[in-house]
Amino acid sequence: MNYHAKSTDDELRRGCLAGNRRAREFFYRRYYGKLIGIPLRYTNGREDANHIINQAFLRVFSSLDSYREEGSFEGWLSTIVFRTTMSWLRGQKQKYVTVSIDESPYEPPVSGGLDEQHDTDEIYRHIQRLPGPLRSVFCLYVIDDFSHNEIAKILGITVANSRWRLGQARQKLRASLRPDDQQRTA
Repeated sequence: MNYHAKSTDDELRRGCLAGNRRAREFFYRRYYGKLIGIPLRYTNGREDANHIINQAFLRVFSSLDSYREEGSFEGWLSTIVFRTTMSWLRGQKQKYVTVSIDESPYEPPVSGGLDEQHDTDEIYRHIQRLPGPLRSVFCLYVIDDFSHNEIAKILGITVANSRWRLGQARQKLRASLRPDDQQRTA
């Protein structure tokens, strides 16, 4: 079969399962742009995100035969990319110091009114500038809607550490999104 950009998902899947390099190339091109946002949320830049997405595509290609055609195919792909990203994050854990703190029930509000003053692209740029451990917890909690218990299990940290990182991320975001407030209080 001659694979091209207009090949159906099913045709590309069958070609990938048969080991056809051209089918894999078009499959990769079709889904790369849709999936790269997942690792970009959790990494310091495109280089790490590309490493993760490539690892994820290797997993996809080796497990396409296990897709049962139940639910969304893009959802299945997103799950693989997300899990690959979380595995990468756990591997990065050794690079950061884990802070041990007492359990705190305090959780400040998520947005603090920032949504009305800044566009989404600007907020994402500021999120990307957060240190990796803070950005990971912030994205998992605020964007992906995981609980602190789930985040602790995913990242291999304590629930208290997850709460602390979220609080620190929020503080840093507020400071970077509202620099005038910082100058008035200084």
